[in-house]
Amino acid sequence: MHSPRSSQGAGMRGRNKTVYTRDWVIIVLLGIFIAAIIGRLIYIQVFKAAEFSELAASSHTVDMTVTAKRGTIYDRNGEVLASSIDATTIYCDPTQVKYPSDVATVLTDVLGDSYDMTYQDYYNLVTKKGTSFVYIQRKADHDLASELEEELEEKKLTGIYYLEDTKRVYPYGSTGSQVVGVANIDGEGIAGLEMEYEDLL
Repeated sequence: MHSPRSSQGAGMRGRNKTVYTRDWVIIVLLGIFIAAIIGRLIYIQVFKAAEFSELAASSHTVDMTVTAKRGTIYDRNGEVLASSIDATTIYCDPTQVKYPSDVATVLTDVLGDSYDMTYQDYYNLVTKKGTSFVYIQRKADHDLASELEEELEEKKLTGIYYLEDTKRVYPYGSTGSQVVGVANIDGEGIAGLEMEYEDLL
């Protein structure tokens, strides 16, 4: 016949064994969880590193070509028929624009009349989703771009950037335009002498 004390001791040992087993289960599960995390990190940093690096780079960089200054076309008397002058290409990184309505207002005030753009046009550009690059104005007047930069800096508005560029001008306007031709926005001759002497210019 067992004494109450021996029965109590057996019960305590049983409970201790249950607690001990439960602790080990928790430790094993925790170990599996940590191992899974470490394995995932190794997979990302070793096996997928190149892919994720390329994705990160593509989301923060944009490839664009800035054309060299195009040569001047003269007539036989040395008069300039076509030349290139300094200009500024203005672009925006929508992800860096903190106050889009204010930025759009400044863009409209400074550039709107010259380039036939409305407040809504500029607002749509500076809030465009899924991109870090949009053109605001290609080959803008250099003085207007400088004025814009000063206005935005004064108001501490971010997200607008500038590239040195050139634009084509024709001193005689439409006079002789069928012969002289024209260059497109990318600085490529598409008609007349501009196209005929594309490689030389």
